[in-house]
Amino acid sequence: MSSKIIAIALVFLVIGAGAGYVINGMNVNGKISEKQTEVNSLRSEIATLQATSIPLEKDAGLWRQLRATYTDKAPPDMPDHLVKMLSDGKILFIHLDGPVDTAKNILWIGDGIPGKFIKADQPKEAGYVHFHGMNGGHGPAVAPGTQGFWVRHIAVKEFDAPWGHVTSGIDTNFMPTPPPE
Repeated sequence: MSSKIIAIALVFLVIGAGAGYVINGMNVNGKISEKQTEVNSLRSEIATLQATSIPLEKDAGLWRQLRATYTDKAPPDMPDHLVKMLSDGKILFIHLDGPVDTAKNILWIGDGIPGKFIKADQPKEAGYVHFHGMNGGHGPAVAPGTQGFWVRHIAVKEFDAPWGHVTSGIDTNFMPTPPPE
C-alpha cells in the first residue's frame, strides 16, 4: 500500500513540475521571474543612489574643510558668518543665508581690512563700503574712530536682498556705512 502512495506522489510531483509548479493558483516560475525583475530594479536604483552620493560626499568634505579653516570667532551680531583671521590682521569671511549651523547657502564671500571708522581709513579699492566694529556693530551703532574692519562683500550668485536684487560680483550696495571725516 505504501509503495502505491509513493508512486502516486511521484506521478503528481512529475505532473506538478511539468505544469510549472502551480500552487495555490499561482505559477511559481512566474512569481520567481517577478521577484527577479524586482531585484534587478532595486540593484539599478542602488547604483543610481551610489552615483548620486559621490558629489554629495565631496560637498560634505569641502564644507567640513571650510568649517575647519574658518574657525575664528565672528562678532556676536554676525551669527551668519564664518571668519578666518589672517596673520597680517585682515579677515576673510563667508556670509551665509542664516546662522552657521542651519544655513543652506553661501550668499557672499569677502574680506576685511583693519582700520578705524573714519574716512581716512576707508580703503580706496572698490567695494569697501561697509564698516564693522571689532566687537560688533556697524553704521550708526559705531562711534567715529572705533577700531574694526572695512569689509567688501562679493556675491557668489544672484538673489534678492533687503536693499534689492543682487548679482554675482562686488556688492557695493551691501549696507554702506559712510564714514565720518
